[in-house]
Amino acid sequence: MEQIGIGGYSNVYRAKAFTTNDECEIAVKEINLTMDINKKNFKSFETEINALAQLSHERIVTFYGCCQEDFSCFIFIEYIPLRSLCHFIRLKEVLSEDLVHQFTKQLLEGIQYLHGQRIIHRDIKSLNILMSSETSVKLTDFGIAKIFGEYSRTFTKKVGTVPYMAPELLSSEEHSYSVDIWALGCVVIEMFTGEIPFPKMDEGQIHNALLVKYASPLEFVNHKLPIRAEQFLKNIFNHKPEYRPSATDLLLRDHYITGNLENIIKRKLTNAFRHCNKNEDHGKFIPVKEVSLQHLPENYREKNLSELITTIADLTVKLSVAMVSPNRPEVYPNTDREYPFYGKAGNRISRVSSGEIFALSHYVNGQMIERNICLYSLKIDFSDTSHEACSCAQCLNSGTPSQEWYEIFVSTTTCTVFDEIEASQTTCTLFYDDEYSSSWIYLFKPLLHKADVEKDFCAIKFVTCDIKLGEKLQKICKRKNVLFSNILKQYENSEDRLCFIVSHPHGCPKYVSIGQWVENNKVSDYNEHLELTRLKYTTATCPGSAGATVYCVGHKHTHVHSGRDGELELEQKKSAA
Repeated sequence: MEQIGIGGYSNVYRAKAFTTNDECEIAVKEINLTMDINKKNFKSFETEINALAQLSHERIVTFYGCCQEDFSCFIFIEYIPLRSLCHFIRLKEVLSEDLVHQFTKQLLEGIQYLHGQRIIHRDIKSLNILMSSETSVKLTDFGIAKIFGEYSRTFTKKVGTVPYMAPELLSSEEHSYSVDIWALGCVVIEMFTGEIPFPKMDEGQIHNALLVKYASPLEFVNHKLPIRAEQFLKNIFNHKPEYRPSATDLLLRDHYITGNLENIIKRKLTNAFRHCNKNEDHGKFIPVKEVSLQHLPENYREKNLSELITTIADLTVKLSVAMVSPNRPEVYPNTDREYPFYGKAGNRISRVSSGEIFALSHYVNGQMIERNICLYSLKIDFSDTSHEACSCAQCLNSGTPSQEWYEIFVSTTTCTVFDEIEASQTTCTLFYDDEYSSSWIYLFKPLLHKADVEKDFCAIKFVTCDIKLGEKLQKICKRKNVLFSNILKQYENSEDRLCFIVSHPHGCPKYVSIGQWVENNKVSDYNEHLELTRLKYTTATCPGSAGATVYCVGHKHTHVHSGRDGELELEQKKSAA
């Protein structure tokens, strides 16, 4: 067994369980009964057994069994390789609004189930929330959970972790289910800010803030929260527990959580578009799931072209960057135009842009066995990895990293990700086609692969051992290449100059915009074989579109939208062989 955790009265190990036909990894929680606090340990053990034995829910860790041997008690539960939400927050520092919303709803589902089973957790905190994947969480550690008897309604014993405690729990007064709702609110604050509630305050100061001054945890938050999330938290942090909403209330009626989210998202998009000066009515943006042949010019209504747009959309990603590098220049190269975010060095300024997956490498046992590169992508060096095993966050925290993995290369602009400092603070969201899909996938902390400030091009590399994801993207890349080649041949001599872009305007789900490219003129010589050209087009873009690939049908060179007046691209010199 491998030790993976140490608690106040227990140790946690990773082990293998063998069945008749299979084997699987499990977590083993050992409670030592020889310590001075034997009775407390054993009582906690019994409580956890009683609680877990009743539970079966996707938001609760799976319980397999228990046993007692000599002076130790053992609990066998589901092994979660990604560790706790607490660890994940420390790794990321802050989470995106999309991810916070997703985790909050999942936790409410778990709390609703617990309360339906007449169980109060009483110690909900980020350390007791485990991540089954980078987009899925589960509640664990029922060591101080309280199971209601048939007639019991409230309890008075003070238990839990102070910064997450509701006032009535902190004062050892009667408490009930609503203490878990308060604790959830504290976890939401932690996800948004990267800090536990009441940062830098000791137990006495927290006691004074909550029980003397009747303060809210929100008063000690030094970050700006989304308006809807802040209202959600104000509703939760009511000092009168009877006025606090239940998990069911929140899941059914709270605007931040519920089906009313559709209207919220529409308002979010409308507000973003309303305050955008670049496009007056944004009528040229088509939601990616609504794009059809009818949106294309009549002489371009080809099934292959429509499928190509869909395939490119599958490779388009949303990039969220949380840091400004101190290395950003004052102006763009060879101009006097101010470079974005210059003078904001070191500030945590969040921004969203677009990007596209343009290459994948598949490795097994340290050897690259296949590489797929999208046709006509910028020629860059794909040096082989020096790793002998997967280096994703999950594997780096594991004693047994995967021997099979994929490296995923994403193109964007240096205005979006300037250097390795900003790359380390970048999150990539794949398949973000709408606000209601459960198919989003997040990738974190890429490596900077290439940055060319003059061309405003950046390539970042993500690593994952999610083999199903790698295989899916590999298939999409191959299909894109086939479709791209066919469309290029079909429209090579077209004079209509159709131009389309798939992007995440204002950080919203994917939109497609369709227009024409107007001209593509030489700017300068880049090197002996390549020249720098500037493309101009009528296709609609917005803040958030930067980094998306600009596709000109019938033109083999792709461009990356930078948000400037026309896009720069490298082309083979006419005189070159």
